[in-house]
Amino acid sequence: MIKIPKEVKRIMKTLEDEKFKAYTVGGCVRDCLAGLKPYDWDVATSAGLEDLTRLFPDAKVVRRHPNHPQEMILGAFFVLIQYF
Repeated sequence: MIKIPKEVKRIMKTLEDEKFKAYTVGGCVRDCLAGLKPYDWDVATSAGLEDLTRLFPDAKVVRRHPNHPQEMILGAFFVLIQYF
């Protein structure tokens, strides 16, 4: 079972309350399934960048690779949100 931190749950709930899809993805899922503690969390969402900046005005928007969608860093610890 994957134990999602409260901050990540809050982010996902905010997105879902606005009728967007939100999923934990990537290395955090792999680490949990392997019994390891993730050092960061990735959330994929159907919300677009404008929606994300409206819902999370304090988030830092970053671009990690020019061929990928922009990503956002949220919260006191590293939570990466990528939209699809």
